[in-house]
Amino acid sequence: MPQVCLTLESKLFNIATAEDRSGWLVPWEVAGYSEDFKASEAGGFFDLTDWGVLSLTGPDAADFLSRMSTLGFKAPHAPTRLGAFLTGKSGLLVLGYFQSVEGGFHIIVPRALTDAARSHIEQFHFAEAMQLRDVSAEWAIFAVKAAQPRVRYPVESPTWKDAYQADLEYVKVPRSAAKEFLKQCAQEGLPLLGTHLFEYFRVRSGLPQVGSEVDSTVMVLEADLERAVERNKGCYPGQEVVERIFTYGQVNRKLLRVSVEGTLPAVPIDLTVDEKRVGKLVAAVSDPAEPSRYAGLAFIQSKFWTSKQALRASEGVTVHIV
Repeated sequence: MPQVCLTLESKLFNIATAEDRSGWLVPWEVAGYSEDFKASEAGGFFDLTDWGVLSLTGPDAADFLSRMSTLGFKAPHAPTRLGAFLTGKSGLLVLGYFQSVEGGFHIIVPRALTDAARSHIEQFHFAEAMQLRDVSAEWAIFAVKAAQPRVRYPVESPTWKDAYQADLEYVKVPRSAAKEFLKQCAQEGLPLLGTHLFEYFRVRSGLPQVGSEVDSTVMVLEADLERAVERNKGCYPGQEVVERIFTYGQVNRKLLRVSVEGTLPAVPIDLTVDEKRVGKLVAAVSDPAEPSRYAGLAFIQSKFWTSKQALRASEGVTVHIV
């Protein structure tokens, strides 16, 4: 049986459809896909209580993360940043938010990546004075889409901006205060928005998810994730490959935002120009305002990155780089 997100458990919201995502039942559509989209124009919030939170504490935690992730933790830095764990060839293992907390750090990732993050840390944890714990049960993650949230966040609820969407703010609420927070959202009329819409906004913004559009065979710079990499911070797995690309050249393919028009078959699907393969469409989420249009992510060969030419996915389906 899947575990259940808090908004479904609370019974405070009328939710049209729920869907099993990585062993969690999430509110897929609340009033309906297009209705959720219309509601989002005035603000709303997403239930991400299926996300996981790992705690890394101890005197060696900062040094360990500086050596193992794409971020630096020794110098002053923003409290919460998008970062990654990579393979030695700079392939993506984990992508998530690294957050400084009292006594250490929290690593906040979609639930499907919690085990991967924990395994990676445990694999390289030897004599360091630090402790790793899964504290997902102690926290609830929500994302609020509004310029001015209409609700007050509970005490001790850190917030941070989405790395790709300026109008999306995450809040990490103590699990003990989460139900009261949901009651306040319901009372203040801040609508719950479905995960289907969250996925549309994510793909439209250009942010890939490890295990969905990208995996360990994809280099971090191929995934167009330069903003998740801090340079001049010292060595980490994959750093040599990353710096070589930054210094001497570019990747041969890159994950780019695309728009798709037509009746699309299942992805992934090859993209062609004059019957020559030039890329691969790896994600497509229908536009809630126009079902025959999709926001997508596609790996495109370098010589076509700035092309205005339409790419072909299948008969009657055209793709344009955004």
